[in-house]
Amino acid sequence: MKKLLTALLLWACICGFLSAKEIHVSKNGNNANSGTSSSPYLTIQKAANVAVAGDVVIIHQGTYRETVEPANNGTSSNPITFKAAAGEIVVVSAVEEINSWTLTSNNIYKANVTMPLGMEHNALFYDGNMMDIARWPNNTDNDPYTPNANYITGGSASHITYSGIPTHDWSKGYIWYLGGHSGASFTRKITASSSSRIDFEGVDITKWPFSVHNPTITRNGHKGIFYLFNSLGALDIQREYYYDASAKVIYFKAPNNANPTNGKCEYRAREYTFKLSKNYIVMDGIETFGGIVMVSGNNNVVKNSKVRHGVPILDELNNTDAQIGSGAITIEGSNALIERNLVENGTANGISVLTAWKGTQNATIRNNVVRNFNTIGIHAEPIRSNCPGTVIEKNTIYGGGRSGIYVSGANASVAYNNVYDVMKINADGGVFYTVGNTAYKNSVIHHNWFHNSTAAPHAGYKVAGIYLDNDSKGYQVYNNVVYNVSWSGIQINWDNWGLDFYNNSIYNVKEGMGRWENGYTMDDVVLINNYASIGPWFGTDIQPQNIINGNNPFISPANLNFEPSSGSYLINAGKVIPGITDGYVGSAPDIGAYERGGVKWVPGADWSPNDGTPSTNSVSIASAPQSVVKGNSFNVQVNYEATAQYEIVVLVNDPSGVWLTSSRQTVSAGAGTKVLTLTQSSAWAVANNYKLGVSIRPVGGDFASNLDYVSSTFDVVSSITRYSFQNQGSFNYMSAANPNIMNTVSSVGNTELFEIIENSDGTVSFKGSNGLYVSSENGNKELTCTRTAIDAWEKFEMIDYGNDVYALKGNNSMYVRDNMLCTSEGVSNWQQFKIIPSTSSSSRTGNLEEDIKQNLNFTVFPNPSLGTINVQMDEGFEQSRITIYSTLGQLVYDQPVVSDLNTIRLNGVQSGVYIIKMTSNNGIKTKQVIIK
Repeated sequence: MKKLLTALLLWACICGFLSAKEIHVSKNGNNANSGTSSSPYLTIQKAANVAVAGDVVIIHQGTYRETVEPANNGTSSNPITFKAAAGEIVVVSAVEEINSWTLTSNNIYKANVTMPLGMEHNALFYDGNMMDIARWPNNTDNDPYTPNANYITGGSASHITYSGIPTHDWSKGYIWYLGGHSGASFTRKITASSSSRIDFEGVDITKWPFSVHNPTITRNGHKGIFYLFNSLGALDIQREYYYDASAKVIYFKAPNNANPTNGKCEYRAREYTFKLSKNYIVMDGIETFGGIVMVSGNNNVVKNSKVRHGVPILDELNNTDAQIGSGAITIEGSNALIERNLVENGTANGISVLTAWKGTQNATIRNNVVRNFNTIGIHAEPIRSNCPGTVIEKNTIYGGGRSGIYVSGANASVAYNNVYDVMKINADGGVFYTVGNTAYKNSVIHHNWFHNSTAAPHAGYKVAGIYLDNDSKGYQVYNNVVYNVSWSGIQINWDNWGLDFYNNSIYNVKEGMGRWENGYTMDDVVLINNYASIGPWFGTDIQPQNIINGNNPFISPANLNFEPSSGSYLINAGKVIPGITDGYVGSAPDIGAYERGGVKWVPGADWSPNDGTPSTNSVSIASAPQSVVKGNSFNVQVNYEATAQYEIVVLVNDPSGVWLTSSRQTVSAGAGTKVLTLTQSSAWAVANNYKLGVSIRPVGGDFASNLDYVSSTFDVVSSITRYSFQNQGSFNYMSAANPNIMNTVSSVGNTELFEIIENSDGTVSFKGSNGLYVSSENGNKELTCTRTAIDAWEKFEMIDYGNDVYALKGNNSMYVRDNMLCTSEGVSNWQQFKIIPSTSSSSRTGNLEEDIKQNLNFTVFPNPSLGTINVQMDEGFEQSRITIYSTLGQLVYDQPVVSDLNTIRLNGVQSGVYIIKMTSNNGIKTKQVIIK
């Protein structure tokens, strides 16, 4: 009998092995085929319908525009595997192409298309990059982490106020709002609009999160920032689109004002790329684009894959809990393994494990590179989990609007991760962040680097390295390195119980540890063997083996070597902690995260994406001032290439070589441009040949560690002449009072004065009193005064018409008109500006003629008039000319002056205000007349 049973088992195993097979899919296939290598299927879903336990679906090169959902379960020993054929690139895409476009106007094209996913989930891509829904103010810098938003002046639970809102049709629009606290944004439908107020679907400001995130609350010196989106009238710059859902028409202004057919324009047609709802499924070596990889079955694996733009969504438009559940990889099943994937680019979470209420548990997220998520500024992270048993280890994580890792479930492990460059929109968060409740979590956070993160100015710079927020309990935190964060190294709030902090190193932070007590208590908070470069400590048991010392104790923080240096005060200064300091070298353990002579552990993924990272490190100066007014701050624009995470440093030495100041920014691997601001002390002397140096170096490094260095010189001057620009049609002055939409006003104040910068190519640029540059916006909208550096759109030719009157010709070969649009093909008075210095100076006399000193006087009567007017000249009327314009610029009269009394009949014109312009060798003078 035993022999028979053994034989039957063996036969069952053989049959199972023989039934497992390869199933092939190819873009040249057919779903009527057999699925063999010589007769492949056309779609992956066809293979997913027939694959059973043990089958391997081999997918050949190509883009497959479908959602794949297996029909059957695998088993623990025989999973169903979907994998790319060896050496071939397979993309499963949630987007569809738009190939037929019609030009409307102003380089805006339209196409007929049905975008099926609704406002929250629709998206448009061009050449693989996500485009912006038409908005105001514009996303001028194309950086998803700079909101380009305006500060509100006031508001309530259902409205905000701001002066200067464009009167577009906002009836289908939305408001994005981030409060002064900057913890989390919200998005709501606009219900009414005017030039000074936006009403929206209200929020309940008596309940969290809106109780602290609403327009009535002032934090960080302001009540919040906002932008508006989804109006066709707001479609005015490249990269913007508007979808008319009722007409099923999309309008798009492509990069470089191109016909969209010149690139690949795609809209999001499906929400998911893979739906792994069955058990024991493996996804291996596959790229996805535009849709979520949903892992809702149990014991599933996603590995060696690339998940790009998985969550290109808006916030939930009725969100009441400040968070969002979707991730590029969304895990809702148990025992999932997410390993060695590149997960990049999304507006919400990168990898989300947020269905504890469904019983989800034991997800392992290991050896991934996860980058650039949460561009809507809500509670969302590159990795976010609330489920028990989550393991997050050896991941490289960077680029996030809020925290880098959030874990709140019990029995979690966060280990050997390298996390940085997060908290770029929000504040009051951490590179690692959690929030507690009454439960004891029994979780560990160890052997991580949490570093190089600074919140934006609107957010008040509050970024902690490790943040155990309200009521966090039951965490063991050891052997972590926290450095270069703009707030506390470790932050704990409210009721904190059962927290152990062992052997952590905290360096270059605002404060070593912080605590918001708020009337609550600590219990069993133990600190042993920790180092911080600045205090204080907080705990109930702070043992003597903790050191606060500002002198560098490490071998080389600049080169990311945090091992104690020879003779360091950290060596042998610690206390034995079983399970933590095992294997120490010397008479006692060292204090801090590393033991001198011990294991030199390195956190993060053991691989890097092959994504065109530069092979060299270099910097160049893209834009820098040639002269700076004494006491003024100034900007320097730097182009860089970086092979890894490095620091860009701009420094100033005085003419004798003495160091004065510096500014630095950390950059990730890649190429780009950064603008750094230098603050000038009033002690700088007026002199020539100050030295401006720019370098790229390891984070925290010194001059000796520079990888590349360039320099230039500039002068510090006592003053710079600024000029007003008076339009010769309206006689109003160019104004940057609203730098996002320049206009003209009737009088001159500080916002109507501009510095004229001479460029080396013969053009000029105009710098406003806000320190920013005027841009023609290439004629796509009104001039702006928001640019931090000079590029093509910030350059103008000054066409001289005499008597300090000039036309301003933009880079698009069009002229600036009084309405501040650079769109005129020719020049009349409405494209001419008299340039008037605000102070006497010889700094720019070479291009401006002497001021006219003679007066040109005349009177007009009767005024108002029924149509006939008299112009009486006082003196000097020889070679003078009278021109009369409507306020719209229409010329209604143009004749030379023939005597000291001139009678002019305007009986045929419409009633209204008209401008009389007198031009002579003695100058130009204007007056208004009213025709009834």
